Amino acid sequence: MTAFVLIFLLVPETKQRTLEELDQVFNLSTIKHANYQLTTFLPWFVKRWILLDKKAELEPLYKFDDKNAEKNQVQIDHVVEDLCNNAGVGHTDIPVEQMNEKDSNDTLQPQRSLSSEKDISVPKMDVPKNG
Repeated sequence: MTAFVLIFLLVPETKQRTLEELDQVFNLSTIKHANYQLTTFLPWFVKRWILLDKKAELEPLYKFDDKNAEKNQVQIDHVVEDLCNNAGVGHTDIPVEQMNEKDSNDTLQPQRSLSSEKDISVPKMDVPKNG
């Protein structure tokens, strides 16, 4: 129980943070973090999850730059688009209904059936008979 209290008060959340954001997280004093956990987070947690108040809002402890979030999202979008283009899938914003239509301007290629005999051939093997 003591370990849980110490971790709650002294260890900041670092999940899915960039290096710049981690630098900002660890530049904040431990006293400020513990004070935030006791005076802001704990009352919010009780209101939101014990009293089930869906209108309870949590004031964030860290003010991160939105420029980094936009930059990261743009980089992610480029990586996804490159992966789709390399896989021959086409753009990811095409609706599902449009993917099924056959159109000469469509960048998507119809999938080959793997169950046809032309695609898969299994060689016949002679099995020796014991006798």
